[in-house]
Amino acid sequence: MLRPAGSARPRTPIVLAIGRVLLVAAGAALLFNLVQLFGLLNERGRAQQEAAREDTVWAAYQLEREAAKLRDELEEEQGDIGAWIEAVTQHYDILYSRTGLLSEGQLAARFGQASELAAQVSLLRDDIVGLAPSFDAMMAGIAPSEAELAALDRKVHGITDRAGLLLIATNTRHSAVKVAERAEVKGYYEQMALSAGGLASILGLLIILPILQLRQIRRINDKFHRAALDAEAGSRAKSAFLATMSHEIRTPLNGILGMADLLADDRLDPGQRQKVGVIRSAGDLLLDVINDILDYSKLESGAVEFNVSSFRLDELVGVVAEMMRPRAQAKSLLFEVSCPSVNVTTDPVRLRQILINLVGNAIKFTEAGKIKLSTTIGEAPGGVSCLEISVTDTGIGMSEATIGKLFREFEQGDPSINRRFGGTGLGLAICKRLIDTMGGVIEVTSTVGEGSTFLIKLPCEVATAGPAARHEQPQLKRSGRVLVVEDNPVNQQVAEGLLRKLGMEVTVADNGADAIEMVRAQQFDLIFMDMQMPVMDGLSATRALRAEGCRIPIAGLTANAFESDRADCLAAGMDDFVSKPVTRAKLEETIVRLLPDATAQPALPTPEQVVRVDKAQQQSLIDELGADMYRELVQQFHADAIDLMAEAEAEAGSAAEIRALHSLKGMARTLGFSAIGDLAAAAEDTAREGRKPNLGNLAAAIGQPMELPSAA
Repeated sequence: MLRPAGSARPRTPIVLAIGRVLLVAAGAALLFNLVQLFGLLNERGRAQQEAAREDTVWAAYQLEREAAKLRDELEEEQGDIGAWIEAVTQHYDILYSRTGLLSEGQLAARFGQASELAAQVSLLRDDIVGLAPSFDAMMAGIAPSEAELAALDRKVHGITDRAGLLLIATNTRHSAVKVAERAEVKGYYEQMALSAGGLASILGLLIILPILQLRQIRRINDKFHRAALDAEAGSRAKSAFLATMSHEIRTPLNGILGMADLLADDRLDPGQRQKVGVIRSAGDLLLDVINDILDYSKLESGAVEFNVSSFRLDELVGVVAEMMRPRAQAKSLLFEVSCPSVNVTTDPVRLRQILINLVGNAIKFTEAGKIKLSTTIGEAPGGVSCLEISVTDTGIGMSEATIGKLFREFEQGDPSINRRFGGTGLGLAICKRLIDTMGGVIEVTSTVGEGSTFLIKLPCEVATAGPAARHEQPQLKRSGRVLVVEDNPVNQQVAEGLLRKLGMEVTVADNGADAIEMVRAQQFDLIFMDMQMPVMDGLSATRALRAEGCRIPIAGLTANAFESDRADCLAAGMDDFVSKPVTRAKLEETIVRLLPDATAQPALPTPEQVVRVDKAQQQSLIDELGADMYRELVQQFHADAIDLMAEAEAEAGSAAEIRALHSLKGMARTLGFSAIGDLAAAAEDTAREGRKPNLGNLAAAIGQPMELPSAA
């Protein structure tokens, strides 16, 4: 429709635009006023709290100063005894009044907010009040004796020290609260900034809504693109962090486990051998925990790998009990274990991790009473066998609200639990995910102040257990020249020691560049190559060797445990991959794979070991008994040694075997045949541990001619 000539333009759009601008201005003014008021109120509250806390610090400081003044006055020379008593009692009265300020009124309430401070204040007050009779006697004109003065001085010294500790604790708490408040205030400001930004965005959208509508699709696409990039960057950062932590933790752990493995082969008494076993078991547990942390992203996505196998349930539970019992004994807790002797089929590593976590939590949160670990075989719906595990404690217990938050990641049921007992709050969450993935369930019942019970039900196959397996030490060694390329000195010692025990001749290089020069100059049958080293890393060294035509088998030896690291090693030209911590079993498996044609040799003693004798012991016997008598004893020993060897072989696994080896050890050492005595001692130790000793070494030594002193 045409507008009549001279008619005015409609005023409605102009009015709406003005109204929109006014609304935006009013909203911005209100927002500014709100932010200003919030800041003023927050600052006022913080000032009041800061003043109150500074009062507590000042009160603690004054108490410590007055205690120090009283101490100094007591140690002053007593020129005028009357003036001295007046000064001392005056300082005590001031100190007494300071104590009253801390234990009554607002300051007492402030100290009462922290149980540790309240306890220290109470002890200080008791100590100071306990001095009243002594100072009352002084005020009555009774001068203290030297012994009484010395005792009083010691008590005042103790009060001064305790007051100093209270001052330190008060300052520490004051600082901690300030740090927490700063973090809290920062959070408030962040929330306020987000709120202000959100409100400003909303007001802005009222103005530019038509433009935003036209560009909405493009913005959404950009947003998803940025989110994808952020997610990819976050994934890369997470992988880099986990790889770094894996390497840094596994490197020292390799030294711990490797040295424990080497130490286990030494001549140890049963107690020492048990302690080495505990070190090894604890190291294995730490390795399992590290692996679980590294696989946490897989747990979140449900892609974690499980290795199902059949094993004796009582052996696994026994290992867990052996590891956890010292912790229970340290807290004077009774630790009861009940488990049937059956074979079950599930993942033993995951099951052990679950048990250790639950038993560890039970011990952690129990101050007195007992812990009970019980396993039974039940039946799940559908007739499937079910492993039922219960862990019961008499600890602090939990409320229903706490149980509801128990299996959340990085969270404990009550914030005070973290302050009191520590922990990350991740263990139970991982257990829950593992149990869910294994097809089981976990239930919790608890009463505050009485204790808790965790009940696990896992479907599994169950079979009757046979006799416990006897673990034998490897009796064969492989020969060959091995180059170990490793920059860490401890890991060098571990790898060299383990490989030498496997019969390998070992050479060590500190980095990839040195390794290349050694390979050019010497002949090796196998190379173990670390990935991360100075000068030249293992991947670069491997590529350089392959480029030169080197065909020596190379196995990656590294603390990096990701599948991508294995792929990198193989892509660089390596033939195998061994993750740290290395063990003798891992190295031997790698050698068998990479050197299938290596010569297998019996681990017999060398001629030097066979003829090794204690010449001083032999000569001493000859001097005492005569050469002829000594020869007769040696002949009789040779015959008796053959009989004892036959008895040990016939009575394998019994007490008679141990007695025969013990007798053989004693006779050999008495007559000065140290090598035979040492071999018999090693075989005896192995038999006492319930394992089959390698008697071939000992028989070979006895079969050699007995070396006698030339004088004989």
